[in-house]
Amino acid sequence: MKVLSTQDQEALTQLLLEELPVQVLDYVSHHTGQPAVQVAEAIVSAMPAVADVPQVRQHVSGVVNWFVDRGDICYSLQRKLFVVPPHASFSSISLGPVLSLFGNPLIELQLRSAFEVLGGRVERTPVYESQSGSPIGLERRLAFPDATPERIKATLQSLGITVIDSESVRESLPNTAQLVRPAPGQYVPPPAPLVSGSEAYEPRPGAAQWDRWRPVADWRAASPLLRSQPSEPSRFWERRYFLHNGTGGAVEIPRDEALVWMFGLDRKAKAPIAACYGRSRAELQVEGSLPPQFLFWFRLITGSPAQLVYGRQLLRAQANVIGRIAHALDDCLGLSVERVISE
Repeated sequence: MKVLSTQDQEALTQLLLEELPVQVLDYVSHHTGQPAVQVAEAIVSAMPAVADVPQVRQHVSGVVNWFVDRGDICYSLQRKLFVVPPHASFSSISLGPVLSLFGNPLIELQLRSAFEVLGGRVERTPVYESQSGSPIGLERRLAFPDATPERIKATLQSLGITVIDSESVRESLPNTAQLVRPAPGQYVPPPAPLVSGSEAYEPRPGAAQWDRWRPVADWRAASPLLRSQPSEPSRFWERRYFLHNGTGGAVEIPRDEALVWMFGLDRKAKAPIAACYGRSRAELQVEGSLPPQFLFWFRLITGSPAQLVYGRQLLRAQANVIGRIAHALDDCLGLSVERVISE
């Protein structure tokens, strides 16, 4: 049996990574409700035996999180993945009738009838990770060159595709000044992963978001926001998030909600993470991850995704759009953008 060289194995692994975004989205749409770990293992097991399994597994997790942030799939509390119902939005920067398509990709089969009537098409564009150069996601758009927005909206809604707009999304963004603790009856004894090892989110002035998670010996005396530690450092997707009441009770919350609580605790402690404009007012950098609701809104008003570079959220758009985003971050998250990065 001929054994592939290290160079050939790396080349094959890279070719396999090229198809991962399509495979992940299609797999979750056909097997909705499976645990994230099981999704990763199923996709890895279908790869040729010569593939670099740890690299592929880690990349699958990155692709899954990209689709979660985009709004195509979502996590349940049990870390199971579900495909989101199909929805679309007109691009704020588009000069013609072009919509971003989100959610279940199986709806694309039903769109054929709309294409026959309106003369449209689906456009799929890979999104590449800035660090590795590998595809990390898949942008999907609907183009109807010869149809009016009103007719497009009516046709899509008749197929079960909800058409949303950026202003309604902006109005529904979570506000950390209005966070409400779970009712007393919701707190229950914590699960084993939290008891065996946990970290607390502790707002500290000047610290980046990822440095605010600190190991704790007694979680009951720690900050109200906790997360369990994964079985291995590389299996970060195993983390689970909890709010606790200080007397032995805890409530599990989704990662999306935990992100909002992180900003809420920062706001209460008057210790927001750093946020600054780039070398121009057309760039915004946040020292941490933003909640997916904000990333979704950003995508709607710019037509392109935010980037996560070494744990920092990087948003690029026209200066007036970045100004709107900075105002929303201040209003909703208490995140003040005050300075410009020097050359």
